[in-house]
Amino acid sequence: MDHTIDKALEKLRSGFYAFWVMRYRVTYLMMFSIIVIGLVSAISIPKESSPDIKFGIISVSTINTGVSPQEIDTLITEKLEREINDIDGIDTYTSQSRNGMSSITITLDTDADKRVLLADIEDAVDSVRLPSEAEDPVVREISSEAARVFDLLVYGDQTAFSVDTLKEKATTIQSELESISGISSVDIIGGNNYEVSVRIQKDTLDALGLSLDTVASRVNAFNKNQSIGSYTLGDLNYDYRFSSEFLSFDDIAAIPIIQKEGNIIHLGDIATIQKSYEGDTVYRLGGYDFSGQNYIRLVVNKQSGQNVFSIANDVKTSVSEIFERYEFQ
Repeated sequence: MDHTIDKALEKLRSGFYAFWVMRYRVTYLMMFSIIVIGLVSAISIPKESSPDIKFGIISVSTINTGVSPQEIDTLITEKLEREINDIDGIDTYTSQSRNGMSSITITLDTDADKRVLLADIEDAVDSVRLPSEAEDPVVREISSEAARVFDLLVYGDQTAFSVDTLKEKATTIQSELESISGISSVDIIGGNNYEVSVRIQKDTLDALGLSLDTVASRVNAFNKNQSIGSYTLGDLNYDYRFSSEFLSFDDIAAIPIIQKEGNIIHLGDIATIQKSYEGDTVYRLGGYDFSGQNYIRLVVNKQSGQNVFSIANDVKTSVSEIFERYEFQ
């Protein structure tokens, strides 16, 4: 009987579990290591409030303003489709040709390498010769990624802070935040939808022998992009255009209107140039204990795969430093 018990005990001591029981210090060390590694991984792994999910869909969008759907289809969409059709790894594609815009949606094979196909599609699109008036096609992969970290409001009492003033402060903050590692972009929302009015006294026009139509035609002539043709150098094709769109009030004021007694009279010399926003209520901020605030919104977007909590902390710290450095009130 004792012999049988001794054999059973000997078998237990030599088994797999016996090793960890008999050498309990090694067991404790292994368990402690596993716990530490798990905690470090949980802390360091990138965290997403909305994880990026790739759908295997790529869109190609091309804008050619003022062109009919039929011309868009012939001059842009069909040309792009012919190049895209020859790429391996594409399951299906659909296209829409609308007024001034071509849109192609490409569905990839489930086992296709999406990065390689995205590069192949970009190369194919770049090789297509499109009308010189058309903008460069935009190729992007469709995903569920929610890049927004949070919104930042720059606001102040409407009697003390105009929308223009807040827009200047928001632009300063935008340039600072976009330099932070992990931030893809900072978008400014608000203060963009406005009209510029040019007011000229009738007596001033009469004295110069001008009409409103003459002044308007001069303004239009200096606010357009004009294509001057397409030229081929070697294997490359180049589109050339004159770009003269207004970028500031100074550009508008500097438009030459007429030459009088050897001097050039500019629009700013004879007119009052004003900016008016489309509806003040669009940019008003209020709450339970305050109202009548103008505001500009900044949307902070992170790069794909970045830790949302780490980026948020970096942005908040940077914003505090910006407000101290520029003495924003």
